[in-house]
Amino acid sequence: MIRLLENPSDLDRLAEKEPVLAAMAASSAAAFSEDPERLCCFGEYDETGNLVAAADFTSRAVLLLCERSGLSGEMLDFLKKMLPGGNFIGILCGEKALPVLKKEFPILEHEEAAMACSSLFAPPASVFHVEPPRHFSDVWELLAEVDEDSAKGDREAWLLRISRGARKGQTTVRMIYDGELPAATASVRGRCAACGVITSVATREEYRGLGMASYLAYLCAKELLDSGRTAWLVPSGENSARLYEALGFRPIYPQYFCNINNEELK
Repeated sequence: MIRLLENPSDLDRLAEKEPVLAAMAASSAAAFSEDPERLCCFGEYDETGNLVAAADFTSRAVLLLCERSGLSGEMLDFLKKMLPGGNFIGILCGEKALPVLKKEFPILEHEEAAMACSSLFAPPASVFHVEPPRHFSDVWELLAEVDEDSAKGDREAWLLRISRGARKGQTTVRMIYDGELPAATASVRGRCAACGVITSVATREEYRGLGMASYLAYLCAKELLDSGRTAWLVPSGENSARLYEALGFRPIYPQYFCNINNEELK
């Protein structure tokens, strides 16, 4: 049975296989669990009440998780119902869901390396002053400036998810300012029992190469490790992958971003 996923801890089970997607979905469930009109995270539960699959439609990229047995017909039918009605650019999924998606939808997949860190190395000594965002809108504006896809997202929904996630202990945002100007940021977006995911690592162009991103990612990873969790992230490219490898992250498993053609779905 598929129903709203209101308890983020339900995702702990799926996090054993797909920790990055599970932690990201947990942040959505935590942010909107008390706001049913905005909650767009759904779970497929078996007859014993265990979560066997989940789909998070909160952002423009749908998060899709499933057990090792793969994607069920029920969840597939649910996706077919939901996707044509939204402004979605793609689906983030693991290798078990990919073959079914390729068969059923007009998609083109791109492989990403999910990286984990359980033994952290500190970057060179830093003189950066790190603080929480003075306004959560500072984070949005920085991300929108450096990433075209972020700029096209739903600003209000993003700000609600981040601010509510911060209040509930799911999300931690760190910033480096130059005076009043946001120069760099990184976030722990979500947490499950044994893992957490680092996202939104961004530096304004004129401040790149100074070590800000490395230092912020290090602080986020340290927070997760100090809480007994493994730190996970997905690099945006080869350069960022090398940055994270220097901190102790190693590629563990592939996940996939599947572009979808909404016009063909309608």
